[in-house]
Amino acid sequence: MELSNYLNIIRLNRNTSDGNGAHASYLLTEAQLDAHIKAFLTLYLYVTGMCYDRLKAKYDI
Repeated sequence: MELSNYLNIIRLNRNTSDGNGAHASYLLTEAQLDAHIKAFLTLYLYVTGMCYDRLKAKYDI
């Protein structure tokens, strides 16, 4: 359920009514901005973890 909430944060951050997405981040409070950063980092690490074996093989890690 938490990943679903993170995906929703990213979708809403990208699709604003003005079409400016992340450029509206200056309108967020510090707590909201922290929540958005946490969402982006969590999903980045999740996807990277899911693709770890492929990344490892591709880059000979």
